[in-house]
Formats: sequence, C-alpha cells, structure tokens
Amino acid sequence: MLLHDWRETFPRIDAMSHPNIQTVTLTGTVIASWNLGCLAGAVLTFFLCHILGRKWCIIVGLSVEMIGKIIQCTSFGLGQYIAGRVVAGVGNG
Repeated sequence: MLLHDWRETFPRIDAMSHPNIQTVTLTGTVIASWNLGCLAGAVLTFFLCHILGRKWCIIVGLSVEMIGKIIQCTSFGLGQYIAGRVVAGVGNG
C-alpha cells in the first residue's frame, strides 16, 4: 500500500514502472540532491563550527536535518521533495 501511494505521488521517478532514460536520469538527480546538500552543509560547518562550538554545531545540524525530513515527509510534488532532500543534506553535512 505504501509503495503504491509513493508511485502515485511521484510517478516521474518511478523507474520500475517506466524504465526509460529520462526517468532513470531524474531518479539519479533526486538521489544526488542529498549529496549537494551535504557538500553545502560541510562547507558551512567549516566556517560556523569555530563560532558555535561543537555542541551547538551538532544541535543546529540535527535541527536543520529534522526540518528537511519534515519537508520530505509532507511533500506532494517533486520539487518540494528535492528541496527537502537538499535541506536534510545540509543538516547532515
């Protein structure tokens, strides 16, 4: 049931039902958006960790990741889902 709902909400990244090059490429782009967020988060951490300290840097990172996960869980469009993955990646980075 859950997978069926996922496929109905995001049919453009359902590579199992539509195995063509556009769907597979878009699926890879959605997956890679997490890595772009992690890169941005790592660069931000490099500069902010000295200011905030280790404890607050971890707290801020986990808070940002939680916001990104909430965006992903409540998304009804592919753009919103990608944005949530990037925000969660920034928190992870």
